[in-house]
Amino acid sequence: ESKISTWLWSVARNVRLMYFRSKKPPEEEFSDFKFKNDQITSEDRLQQKSMRECVKKGFHQFSLAEADKAEALRLVSWYGWSIKDVAVFLDKKLGATREYLSQCRKKLKPFIAHCLEYLS
Repeated sequence: ESKISTWLWSVARNVRLMYFRSKKPPEEEFSDFKFKNDQITSEDRLQQKSMRECVKKGFHQFSLAEADKAEALRLVSWYGWSIKDVAVFLDKKLGATREYLSQCRKKLKPFIAHCLEYLS
């Protein structure tokens, strides 16, 4: 019982969301983590790979538990959307979107906190 434009915007937003969910994230999503030492040893490379895998698994678990929050973080981190773009997409105000993304990051933290052991 709403306006046709409301319905069309909802359809358009859902189609756009389905499109981004169907795309594979860019490979550089978890690109090489930089260590302070410029000379990377084979042990460092192994740690980098292990950390990448740990973060991937953690993010995957997060996306199973919090699909909407994971999608919002993907849009910003992997696809390079601005906070303003995300706000329009989510139909939220800019300040509310900033807070939402902050809450998304806080919810993600426990899923990847154990990966920090690779940095020590």
